[in-house]
Amino acid sequence: MIIKQKNQNALRVIVLNTHAHANVNKILEYEADNVRTGEIRKYIKQTIEERVGAASNAAIIWPEKSEDIPDKESRFLTVYMPMEFLEKSPEERTQTAINLLTYCGAEPRHYRNGLGLAMPEPREIEGIRRAARYLLAVDRVRNRSTSYKLNKEQMGQLKEREDTVKARLESGLRSLYTSVLLLRVEEGKPALEKLEIGGRPLKAQGMHERVLELLIDIHGKLYKTVRASKILALMKIGNGQGERQAVETVLILDTFFSNPGFLRITQASVLVEAIVQGIADGTIAYAMKNRLRKDSGKFLVSSKNSIFNRQVVLDEIDLDNGIILLPEYVTPDEIEHQPGTPPPGGPQPPVVGFLNRGPELSTSLPPRPGEPVESVTIEMTLTKAMIFKTFKVLGLLADRSGENKIKVTVQGNSLSGVDPTWIHNAISGPLSEANIPVFFSLDFKKTSHQN
Repeated sequence: MIIKQKNQNALRVIVLNTHAHANVNKILEYEADNVRTGEIRKYIKQTIEERVGAASNAAIIWPEKSEDIPDKESRFLTVYMPMEFLEKSPEERTQTAINLLTYCGAEPRHYRNGLGLAMPEPREIEGIRRAARYLLAVDRVRNRSTSYKLNKEQMGQLKEREDTVKARLESGLRSLYTSVLLLRVEEGKPALEKLEIGGRPLKAQGMHERVLELLIDIHGKLYKTVRASKILALMKIGNGQGERQAVETVLILDTFFSNPGFLRITQASVLVEAIVQGIADGTIAYAMKNRLRKDSGKFLVSSKNSIFNRQVVLDEIDLDNGIILLPEYVTPDEIEHQPGTPPPGGPQPPVVGFLNRGPELSTSLPPRPGEPVESVTIEMTLTKAMIFKTFKVLGLLADRSGENKIKVTVQGNSLSGVDPTWIHNAISGPLSEANIPVFFSLDFKKTSHQN
C-alpha cells in the first residue's frame, strides 16, 4: 500500500506492506506520527471530564480564563488546571492562580474561599500525552483495518497494544493531580497555600476522589460536617462582649465561602445539617428573620415564630431568609388578653378532646391524676407546616403505646382531580419502599355521564 503525505511542501511517499504479514507496529507508528497536538489535548480533556464528571458536578476542567469559573456557587469547586499551565514561569503561574481565585472576569470574586486549584504533576504529563497519541492512532488503524488488510491475528495484536497503552494512561491520570492551591491572605495581600501529598499514599482510586482525600483527610482543609457549636464560635454568637445575639443564615453562608482562610465546607447543606442538629439538641434557635424584633437592645423572637429543641427536617431551614440565635432570646408566646378576663365571645371549650371509645368528640376535661387511660384518639386538620410540629408528640405517644406503635389515619380531601398515577408515585410508592404497611382507599370524582 502506498500512502502519499505532504510534509513541509515536500511530497513524502511511504510504502507499507499490505500482504498478510503486514507489521502492525509500523502501521501504528505511522498513524501516531499523524496525530495532531490539538487532537491529543482534546482527547485528554474529554477523558478527564468523563472521570471527574462521573464523581462530582462541582469541578471545572481546564478553564481558559477566570470567568470560566462561576462565582457565588454555594459549594466547594475543584478547578483542574491544564497541563500547559506548567509551561509558564513560576512568577506567571503564581499571578495567574491568584487571579483565578480572586476575580471572575473583571469583577472581584465573592466566593474566594470556595475554590481550589488542582495542579498537574510535571512527571506524568509526557507519558499521558504519548498514551493519548497512541490510543488515537489505534482507533485510526482499526477504522482502516480493511485498507491495511489486517487479519484476525493482527487485530488481536492491535488490541493487546491498545490495552497496554490504556493501562499507562490510567496510571498517569490517577497520579496527574497531586497538589492543590488555596487562597490565603498574608499581610493583607492575597497569597497561595500549596497542599501536597508528600510521602503519604492515597487510598482513593478515582481522580476527583483522590483530590478530595488530599483536602479532607490528609490536610483537613475541607469539611463535610460541622457542628452548631462551631458555627456559634466562628460567627461570634453569644452573650460576651463584642459577640452577636443573632446572625442571618445568609451571612453565615457568605462568610464560609467568602473569607479566605475561614473554615471551608463542601457545600451549603453542611450548614443546614448543622443548624438542624443545633435546633434538636437545644444549642441554637432558628426563625425567619422577618419575625425578629428588637426590645431594649436585644433581638427577640416569640416561641410560636421560632424552632428550637425539637427534631426538624432539612427543608424547614431557609438559608436565604432565616436567622439563628441563642435559645434564651426566644420569648413565650404573647398573651392576647389580660389574665382573669374572659376572651372575646365568652368561655371557650378545651382545645384537646378526649374520646371514651365512642365516635363523638368529647369536651370533657382530662382524667384525674392516677386514673388509668386505656386509649387516646386525636383528630387534627393540618397544613404542611403544622404536620412537622406533630412528629415529636406522635413519637412520644408511640413510645407509650403497645408494641410501640400507633395507628394513624390520614384523609386528604378536595384533591382537584389528582389522578391515581400521582397517588402511586408520590404517596403509596415511597411508603412501600420505606416498608411501611399501609392500606389505601380511593374515592373517585363522579363525572357527568355517571349515574
